[in-house]
Amino acid sequence: MKKQLLPYIIVLFLTATFAGCKKNNIEDQILTVSRLYVSNAEIDSTVANITVFDPADANPFPSAYNFASKLPGSAGIFFDPFSGTVFQVGSLNKKIKLFTVSQYGILTDKSFFVDSSLVSPREIAFSRDSDFLYISSDAESAIYVYKNPGSLSGL
Repeated sequence: MKKQLLPYIIVLFLTATFAGCKKNNIEDQILTVSRLYVSNAEIDSTVANITVFDPADANPFPSAYNFASKLPGSAGIFFDPFSGTVFQVGSLNKKIKLFTVSQYGILTDKSFFVDSSLVSPREIAFSRDSDFLYISSDAESAIYVYKNPGSLSGL
C-alpha cells in the first residue's frame, strides 16, 4: 500500500512546490499613497483647517495644500484610503463631516451628520471591515460608535 501511495505523494509535492513558485502580480499592482492629513482646531470657519502634505515621505518635506472644511473647532481627522474618504469631527457644533478624496488628494464635501449628544469629541477612527466610525470624548472617557457613517446625514 505504501509503494502505491509514493508516486501520488511525489506528484502532489511537486505540484504544490511549482504552484507556490508562481509569480504574484498583485504586488506589482499596489499603488502606495503617502499623504498626511492634519486637522487644526481653529474656531473661525473661514480658515483652512485641514492641511494635506503630499507626498508625506518626501525629502525635503513638500509644501502643504490647505482646505477650509468650514468645521469650526475641528478635532480629529481620519483618512480611509480604500473608500477615498476623509472623516473630520468638530468640537463646537458636534458635526461629523465626510469628504471624498481625488487621486491627487483634493478634498470635496461629501456629506455630514450631527450628534447633539456628542460631548467634547477628540480623536476619530474608522474600521472599513465593520463600517464603524469611532469618536472619542475627552470629557467623558467614552467612545461613540456610528454604524455605516456614509449613510448618515443631516441634523
